[in-house]
Amino acid sequence: MAFIITIILILTLTKFTYNGYLSLLSVVATLVLTYGLWQKNVIRYKFLSIVAGLLWLAYNIFIMSIMGIILEITIIVFSTIGFIKDIKVNKERNML
Repeated sequence: MAFIITIILILTLTKFTYNGYLSLLSVVATLVLTYGLWQKNVIRYKFLSIVAGLLWLAYNIFIMSIMGIILEITIIVFSTIGFIKDIKVNKERNML
C-alpha cells in the first residue's frame, strides 16, 4: 500500500516538474531507494543505496547543483565502504 502511494505521489510531482528524460533521474533514484529500504538483506539494501546515490549524483550534475554533487559523492563513498565491510564480515562468518 505504501509503495503504491509513493509511486502515485512521485508521478504526480513529476507531472509538474518534468523537464526532459534526465529530470526523471530523481524519480527513479527515489523509487530505487524506497525499494531498498524494504529489504531485509542488509547487503542488498546497501547496494541499492549506492545505485540510488549514483542516480542522484547524475541528477545533481544535470541540474548543476554543486552542494548536491558534493553530498552525493560523500554518501556514495561511505555507502561503498559500508557495503565492502559487510561483504567481508559475511565472508568471514561463512568461513567459520
